[in-house]
Amino acid sequence: MDNPGWSVHIDIRDTDVDVSNIEGYQSENYLGNDRDWVKCGLSPDKKEFWGVGDETKLVFILKYFLDRAGNADSR
Repeated sequence: MDNPGWSVHIDIRDTDVDVSNIEGYQSENYLGNDRDWVKCGLSPDKKEFWGVGDETKLVFILKYFLDRAGNADSR
């Protein structure tokens, strides 16, 4: 694999997640470094959170979402 890493997609339809708390994030070196990169955000329809990153960024992506999703409960 040329560029190993994580791709996370979390369906937030029909949940109490406040999407106004979720801003896009991109590491400074997102396009310039094969070994240290991450990017997160919402789908254009705001029904899905997504994050991609190098093989060390899974915890970062999940924490980024959880910190911004608050105490949302599924309906």
